[in-house]
Amino acid sequence: MVRDRPSEIQIRTLPTNVLAYRTRVLYFVTELRFVTLVAEFHSVKKRLFTPGPTPVPETVMLKMAEPIIHHRHPEFMEILKRVNDNLKYLFQTQQPVLTLASSGTGGVEATFVSLFSAGDTVIAVNGGKFGERWVTMPRAFGLNAVEIKTEWGKAPTEEQILDALRKHPQAKAVYLVHSETSTGTATDVKTLARVIRENSSALACVDGITAIGAHEFRFDEWGVDVCVTGSQKGLMIPPGLAFVALSQRAIKAMDTSTLPKFYFDLRKALKSYDKERHAVDTGNLSYYRSRCCPADDPERRS
Repeated sequence: MVRDRPSEIQIRTLPTNVLAYRTRVLYFVTELRFVTLVAEFHSVKKRLFTPGPTPVPETVMLKMAEPIIHHRHPEFMEILKRVNDNLKYLFQTQQPVLTLASSGTGGVEATFVSLFSAGDTVIAVNGGKFGERWVTMPRAFGLNAVEIKTEWGKAPTEEQILDALRKHPQAKAVYLVHSETSTGTATDVKTLARVIRENSSALACVDGITAIGAHEFRFDEWGVDVCVTGSQKGLMIPPGLAFVALSQRAIKAMDTSTLPKFYFDLRKALKSYDKERHAVDTGNLSYYRSRCCPADDPERRS
């Protein structure tokens, strides 16, 4: 009996040991499953269904992940030249297309401060939240902004533009929104730019922030003087770059502009563009060689 007692003790203590072991294993498995679920949640591919920012293709993200280079290095100079050429194709123009490190709003602000002087009259169509911005912004710089207010969801008509030009023959520009983000309304820029040209000396200026790369647009053929777009819409790269196309009439208007400007001075940007040696500022270097370089992107070429 004495020899049997250790066995009895072992048999009686075994369930306690097994229970402790199973508890530890169960805790580990539960924790592992939780970690796995969290990992699976974070690995789910997220999709954006917004006008901007838009989803960034994987090929673009991989391009942006490459080591950073210096914005004065010859390698970047070559990229910059290609970007400038590609932007001309995008806008369908032979005129310069300047790149600014800013949002599209910054690009539009650059046109107001670089082309006009305090007291100048500009006509702006307000048919949504962003059209509203192009009425309030010039007023902040001392410009006389004449508002053409249209019902949300409706595009401006030829008659509305003609009426405003007749009432304000001194107008230096008419600002149109090609695609109003807040309503999804598209404006017939081709027709309205012709109306502006044929009935005034005003510049035809276009907010193409949502439109370029998504809607047909022909800067030279349609007689547009200014067009601004942003990187995060139809171009499908992250926010941070604005592109500004300028006609020769718009470039000439910069000579007489007296509004204060520094960072958004398009004269400085144009000077750097003409030299083709460097960008006007450091800029978002990785963005330049991502979606802006279709030669490196099979998706963009197709």
